[in-house]
Amino acid sequence: MGAYAQPILATAAGGASGLQAYGAYKEADAQKQSAQFDAKVADQNAAFADRQATDAQARGRLEVDARRRDISQLRGQQRAGIAASGADVGAGSALDIQRDTSYLGDIDTAVIRGNAEREAYASRQDAQNFKANARMSRARAKGISPGAAAGTTYLSSGLQFAASWYGSSG
Repeated sequence: MGAYAQPILATAAGGASGLQAYGAYKEADAQKQSAQFDAKVADQNAAFADRQATDAQARGRLEVDARRRDISQLRGQQRAGIAASGADVGAGSALDIQRDTSYLGDIDTAVIRGNAEREAYASRQDAQNFKANARMSRARAKGISPGAAAGTTYLSSGLQFAASWYGSSG
């Protein structure tokens, strides 16, 4: 090999190692940014799921109140109808009808309340899952070091060049 070949090959190998190291740096940096972005998205999703849980509970309370009003109006209509027929609204079958209406109304409101609580619980669970994903993404981002990736690649490329150089020149 000529006197000029060695410096040229060494320079070319160093340049190639530098390009590989730069590529490794950029790739690791992109992975880190992606993990950080994933964490932010998961945080936003968690906040949205928490709001959904709060909304489900509020909607449940409104539905319960509306159903109670409906039952109260129905009982009033029943009492008026019974009174108009001349029957005693506070005794016998008339009283049984009103009690049944109240009882069924209580069942309806319990179902509405239970459905709202289950929906809120599911949303809170989603929020917890999103928060866990955010923590994992932040930990993943923290574990990625673009500088270390570049340094490792540069060192590895240099060692490969040296091994091939000394292996072929000896």
